[in-house]
Amino acid sequence: MSYNFQSKNFKELFETPYGQELWNFLNTEASICRLQTASDLRKPALLGIEKHLLKAELIDPSSSVSHEDKALYDRTKQMLGAMVRQVLEHNGYEFETDNVRTPTSKIFKTASLYREAISNPN
Repeated sequence: MSYNFQSKNFKELFETPYGQELWNFLNTEASICRLQTASDLRKPALLGIEKHLLKAELIDPSSSVSHEDKALYDRTKQMLGAMVRQVLEHNGYEFETDNVRTPTSKIFKTASLYREAISNPN
């Protein structure tokens, strides 16, 4: 991986071992492929990796988060969204829209859509 996550808003959380683990997970070939596939199918990119985030125990289902841990949980989900955007942009995709409802998700209430960037020939 030849680039780093750039964010003023999530700098403190990203610099934790957990933040680094999430970033490394998102930048695996398998995760990138899943993010791209979900995007190509016109689904929020995060849905492509949700099952794998849960299986790797990198994040819990929202139903199991205590009231005391909710603020950090929400912040982590926001950081994941920002990370996914940078991963996809680095891999030839562009942001399309946000706040897409994800009613079947065990983690996310809304997420963003991305599409493959089309190069301008001019």
